Amino acid sequence: MPEFKNLVQNDLLKATRPISPVSILNFKLRRLRAKIRAWKRRKAGLKSLLHTNKYVIDFFDRCEEWRPLTDLEFSLRKHYHEHFKELNWFWALKWKRRSKITWCTLGDENSHFFHVAATISHRKNKIKLLLEDGIEHYDTPKKLQIATAHFRNIFSTELTSHSIPLSPLYPSMRNLSALSTSFSWEEISSAILHSPPNKSPGPDGYTNEFYKCFISTLKPDLIALFNSFHANAADLSGVNISYITLIPKKKPLSA
Repeated sequence: MPEFKNLVQNDLLKATRPISPVSILNFKLRRLRAKIRAWKRRKAGLKSLLHTNKYVIDFFDRCEEWRPLTDLEFSLRKHYHEHFKELNWFWALKWKRRSKITWCTLGDENSHFFHVAATISHRKNKIKLLLEDGIEHYDTPKKLQIATAHFRNIFSTELTSHSIPLSPLYPSMRNLSALSTSFSWEEISSAILHSPPNKSPGPDGYTNEFYKCFISTLKPDLIALFNSFHANAADLSGVNISYITLIPKKKPLSA
């Protein structure tokens, strides 16, 4: 929708206070989310649009039963047919994403039966005892000590240096300095464009399709964010912060 794209692009291009790149992107996405909610309240809902399109298509179909449609009416019906298919696709996509959340919270994944099955599987896979020098050990700290000593004796070697050689891990690369270079825009854009579609929104409320559609608009902010992250100067507390509010229950009314 051109109107929606113009709304997003104009809001993302607005200036903000000169703070850290992480805070700038976080502030822009929060501000845009509020703008989209206000824009959505002024528009008709998806269900109402589907009903209106279906009513217009039915009207032209009934007219065609009594008389031939004019060229304009035929074109209008075709246009509404295409729009109706598009709205149906959005409707199916909406419930597909919403069903994932419902499945995780109310579906089989969170039922009592699956909790019991997970508990039984955990008990079945649990190591009840370990044998050392003919003595059976049941307590967890001792079992952890025996297992740690056993695998340390098998896999551990004396370290002559604390540095990790990267050449055996990357034999085809002669110059390994590329591993520590800053992020390029080709790497960032490739990761975004190859992200899977039709996924539920992330913690910021935006889907992968949003970042794919507005990748050129977000380019300066994303480059600044990745450069700050590479320089170990990115403060991610503003992205991960959340608030928990305790709401006291009302006292029951006395008769």
